[in-house]
Amino acid sequence: MKVKVMKLSGLPVEMVTGHHGFSEISLLDPAGKGPVVRLLTVQPGGVGPTDAHSHRERHLFIVLEGNLELEVDGNAIPVPAGSFASIAPYTKHQLRCRDTMQTRILAIKWDAGDE
Repeated sequence: MKVKVMKLSGLPVEMVTGHHGFSEISLLDPAGKGPVVRLLTVQPGGVGPTDAHSHRERHLFIVLEGNLELEVDGNAIPVPAGSFASIAPYTKHQLRCRDTMQTRILAIKWDAGDE
């Protein structure tokens, strides 16, 4: 099939392990052979991962609604709706929703090699 159209409401919603107040809809997860694309919903007060971490993959977080706070190397960076943040590989990071409403994020992660 060359084109696949699906309703978001028809996809399973799962809680994100190692995160508090995060749920996800997996849009693309090719089992390690390409980018992982998820629609994240973060409840007010949500934080994840619960311990800031780093890894070899690059992240792109596109904030669709609400306000994301991104902690990078111990510094809090606001990322409001309509903005995006790109995180380099091996950068220690954590996401937070300090808003009074939920935050929705399109999250894309891919192996950047030895960037």
